[in-house]
Amino acid sequence: YFQTMQFFESFRVAGSSLRTHKVRSFLTMLGIIIGVASVITVFAMGRGAEKATKEQIQKYGTNVLTLYPNYGRSHSARASGQRVRLYNEDVEPLAEIPGIVAAVPQMYNFTQVKFGNEVMYARILGTTPEYEWVNNSPLVRGKYFSR
Repeated sequence: YFQTMQFFESFRVAGSSLRTHKVRSFLTMLGIIIGVASVITVFAMGRGAEKATKEQIQKYGTNVLTLYPNYGRSHSARASGQRVRLYNEDVEPLAEIPGIVAAVPQMYNFTQVKFGNEVMYARILGTTPEYEWVNNSPLVRGKYFSR
């Protein structure tokens, strides 16, 4: 009986305190609401990033590896001030490694393209015919061309 009385007395005191300190109660509730909303937002962003990553993996597959040149500078190249680059000749030995089905070099550049009076910026991609198959990216419009 005594514990039940303490339980109800605690609620009565809490209600009285909430009514007495309205601004403090409001700010506390606002803080809790903002905190919960922040946690929900962070989780939603994490789920969105996870979904985007899974979509990329499904698009390209789990058996595609992309190599980039060292955009920083290697220790030896740093001394001479040269950037490290990859060339078509660097791709050929990769294609000979057992288990590698295709090795596709690619180079792209953003540049200004003019046609008549129209000027726009485009990404120009240079690669080999295997690019479309390896990257699972058919053209939406246009066509592939070579020299």
